[in-house]
Amino acid sequence: MADDGRNAGGSHPMDLGREFHDRLWTEIEREVRGPAVPVGPRSDRSDRRRAWSAAAAVLVVLVGGGVLLSRHDRGDGRVVSSMPSTSITGGTSSTSAASSTAASPSTTADTTNPPAANATIIGDGYSAAIAGTYIQLALMTGATSGWVITDNAIAHSADAGVHWSQQPVASMDATLRARSASFVLDNQRAWIARGSGSTVTIAYTDDGAATLATRSLVTSLSNVGPIGLVFIDPLHGWLSVTADSAMDNGVDPPATGSLYTTNDGGKTFQLLNDNAPAVLAFMDQQTGWAQGQGLLLTRDGGATWTQVYPPGWNTGGPSLLGPKYTIITTTPQRTVIKLYAPTGTNASVSYLATDDLGDSWRDVAPPDTNEVNNTGPQSTLTAISPTHWFAIEQTMTDNATLWTTTNAGATYQATYLPFAARKVTMTDPNRGLATTDSDVYLTNDGGASWTKVANINAPARLSAGCTWLPNYNGHDGAGGKSMTVIDLTNIGTGRCENTTVQSVTATLADGTQVTATQGGFFPVSPVPATTDTGERISIILTTLNAIENCGATTSHPVTRITVHFTSDVSTSVQLDSSIETACDFAYLIGGPTI
Repeated sequence: MADDGRNAGGSHPMDLGREFHDRLWTEIEREVRGPAVPVGPRSDRSDRRRAWSAAAAVLVVLVGGGVLLSRHDRGDGRVVSSMPSTSITGGTSSTSAASSTAASPSTTADTTNPPAANATIIGDGYSAAIAGTYIQLALMTGATSGWVITDNAIAHSADAGVHWSQQPVASMDATLRARSASFVLDNQRAWIARGSGSTVTIAYTDDGAATLATRSLVTSLSNVGPIGLVFIDPLHGWLSVTADSAMDNGVDPPATGSLYTTNDGGKTFQLLNDNAPAVLAFMDQQTGWAQGQGLLLTRDGGATWTQVYPPGWNTGGPSLLGPKYTIITTTPQRTVIKLYAPTGTNASVSYLATDDLGDSWRDVAPPDTNEVNNTGPQSTLTAISPTHWFAIEQTMTDNATLWTTTNAGATYQATYLPFAARKVTMTDPNRGLATTDSDVYLTNDGGASWTKVANINAPARLSAGCTWLPNYNGHDGAGGKSMTVIDLTNIGTGRCENTTVQSVTATLADGTQVTATQGGFFPVSPVPATTDTGERISIILTTLNAIENCGATTSHPVTRITVHFTSDVSTSVQLDSSIETACDFAYLIGGPTI
């Protein structure tokens, strides 16, 4: 029998090193993620930096003559062997909810340069990665049930963002977002409709994204344009389709199009009206709102429509059809709308409420939201009842203002957020989701504190069944070096074989790029020859020199890391906080298990 190198006790000389290595990485992960407490200033993290410094020193010794490979799932800080292909793990959720918001009352605050945040972010650790580059919808539908729909996936969480099940959907070009609509009804049911050519594909799930079914609807249009999609219960819904102006006639979209209904939850659709406006919302099977040549109302399920005239309905602008409308909420008691009218470089924004289906209106706009730059920060509003609403006022900085009203817009209170929120959707006075361009945050206390539960990153498809999804998994620095971990998960349906990483680049805040070299003070290892569905590899980046050692007078924040598999296939990660560096990067393909 050949000698396998084991000693008399039967243990391999590398076993102790592997065991220590695994335990070391477990401690490092614990330090990187930290407990779910409010984030303090960087000076408050000296203990963590010391831990990283000690770990890095030991790690260099451990891996000096070896190779690191990673096949792991680190959803809860523990090393495991694999991960189901439909489940990913995200940030921890709070188990307690405050009964009221921690907001400072104000209705006249100037948020051009908003005050320091009085809301906090809980924890700064790992959050789940959902495939995509654009967040179309994020919504809580219960105490623990939440949805995120992107241009590449539909994802559902049953435990307040700790774990997510996601299904891929047909991707859409960023310029064609109007050809896509989505609707979430409850904890189990959601629909997505997307147009291409003359066909609309409807994808739907009735089991919380565990499975996804699709149906195709061939329209009479040569090029499908804006789509509307609304459901009022698991069976009854409406789908509207209008022509794409840019491809059909080069002018504004037509005021009317085709309106379809479904009585079986989206399995089949029947043409109801071939001269109907774009559906916006229904309050019951008979009464609904739509947009065409203005704002329209139906009282017979969409068979006929009547125009209503809110203040500003005749505001001019580049569109011949007038302002754009959004239905914030509609009930028999009250309907709230957003009227958005671009006028050159600026846009007029109105939030209006009617208690009599459009016979009379009143202004309910949050402060400082009536006039915006047409291409600059906007505002959004969400309603959880006829009187209790939340709004986001975007800014040009890395924060935003959350406005709250409990009296139907008579007065508002402001909470200043420490992240650049773009939208907010609240389920009840305490619980809801806010989104940035790439992150999803959960609040359980009305906006006083937030936990990041997901972020989106575009996957890289190398071959059939082999698709890599990136996820930023934290960074910290010690002794002048910054260590950054990017996880890559095979979310395809099959095995990735002989994958290579051609290069890794870091994009600085000023737009310039730094190409990382392989190695650094870590050894270099290749991607495993085969990587199955759900398995991960890690890329660890390290700055090679401290600022004072490379001749730079100031550091340069890194905002994005891009992994290039080939010259034309890559995937990138937007960092949730900038890495400060003035020098070049090195990278290692490896991770916390041997």
